[in-house]
Amino acid sequence: MTWPRLMKHWIRVDEKMKTYDYPKKLDLKLKLTMIILLLIASVEYSLALIHNAIDYNGITITFQNWEFFIKKQFPLVFSVTNYSLWKSIILLIVSTTATFLWSYADLFVMLCSFVLAARFKQITERLDKIDFQVKNELFWRSIREDYVRLAQLCRHLDDTISNVLLLSYSSNLSFIIYQLFNSIKKLLPLEKTYFYFSFSFLIARTIALSLYGASINDESKEPIRILNSVPSSAYNGEIKRFLLHLKMDSVALTGHKLFKLTRGFILSIAATIVTYELVLIQFNQATLEEYRNNETKDICYS
Repeated sequence: MTWPRLMKHWIRVDEKMKTYDYPKKLDLKLKLTMIILLLIASVEYSLALIHNAIDYNGITITFQNWEFFIKKQFPLVFSVTNYSLWKSIILLIVSTTATFLWSYADLFVMLCSFVLAARFKQITERLDKIDFQVKNELFWRSIREDYVRLAQLCRHLDDTISNVLLLSYSSNLSFIIYQLFNSIKKLLPLEKTYFYFSFSFLIARTIALSLYGASINDESKEPIRILNSVPSSAYNGEIKRFLLHLKMDSVALTGHKLFKLTRGFILSIAATIVTYELVLIQFNQATLEEYRNNETKDICYS
C-alpha cells in the first residue's frame, strides 16, 4: 500500500499548488523521454540477439539453428541442465522481460524525478517574479509552506522508490564493469559494433538517470540564491525561516539511504569506473608480459 499512499500525497500537493498552474510541456517531455529510451533499449536488445545468433567460426547461423542460439544466449543455464525447447522458450521470455524491466526501472526514476524537479522550479520562478519590497509575511509564509510540502513529498517518494534506485544503480554499474572487462578482449567487427553501442547506451542511460535524479537537489537549492538578495528593508521572520530550512534540509533522492543523488555523486561514479578501468589495464599488461615470458622460456627449452 506504499504506492497508493504516495499517489494520494502527491495529489494533495498538486491541489495545494493549483496557483502555479501545470508545468509547461511536461507531458510532451515525459513522453519523448520514454519513447527515446525504450526505442534505444529495443535496438540494443536486437543487437544482442543478433550477436548471439552468429557463429564466429565463419558460419552465420542467424535463427535457423535455435538450439545453437539459445545455448549461446544462456551458456551457464545449459552447463548444468540439458537443453529442451520448453526451457529455451521460458528463458527467452524471462530474459526479454527482465531486459525491458531494467530499462523501465531507470525510466521510472527519471520521470518521477523530472516531475518533482519541475515543481521545485516553479517555486524558483515565482520568487524571481517577486517585488522584494513585499513585506507581507503571509505571502512569504505561503511560498515557504509550498516548498515544505514539496520537500515532504520528496522524502515520501524517496521512501517509496529508494530500493528501486539502489537496484538500478547496482545493475548499471555491474554491467558497466562487465562491459569494461570485455573491452580488454580481442573483438571481431560485429562484436565491436554491439559492444560500442551497448556500452555507450549504458553509460548515457546512467548519466541521464544521475542528472534527472540530481535535478531535484539542484532545483531545491535555487531559492537560496534569490532569498539571499532580499533587501534588509523587506527582510522578515518568514524569509529567515525559509532560508534556514533551505540551508539545513537536504532535499534529494537516495539509494536506500546509502548515498544521495546529487551532481557530486556523478563524479564519484566516474572516478570509480576510471579506477576500475586502470586496474584492468594494468592487470591485462601483467598477464600479457607473463604470457610472453612463458613463451620465451618454452622456445629456449625447445
